[in-house]
Amino acid sequence: MSSSAQEKKAEEKKVDTNEIIGGASLSQAQAIELGKRYTGKAVEDQVWVSFVTGSAEDPEYAFTLENLTSDAEDVLIAYLCDDKGLQKI
Repeated sequence: MSSSAQEKKAEEKKVDTNEIIGGASLSQAQAIELGKRYTGKAVEDQVWVSFVTGSAEDPEYAFTLENLTSDAEDVLIAYLCDDKGLQKI
């Protein structure tokens, strides 16, 4: 295993995993911190979470959602919305 691959694996182990519960609406969205890993289950039709990007205008950020269900019929669909709940592209 290369040195950079070992460093990446070690860094992944350092990341705390937090439970995500989410809210049933924008006004009840769970605030999540950037740079942290979350796990949880979607038990309702939708789960809302929120995050703050800081004061920079149009900051760049990335997030990853992974569907870990074994049932092929379970589909994970995500939308990125602004602070008013309007879908962003």
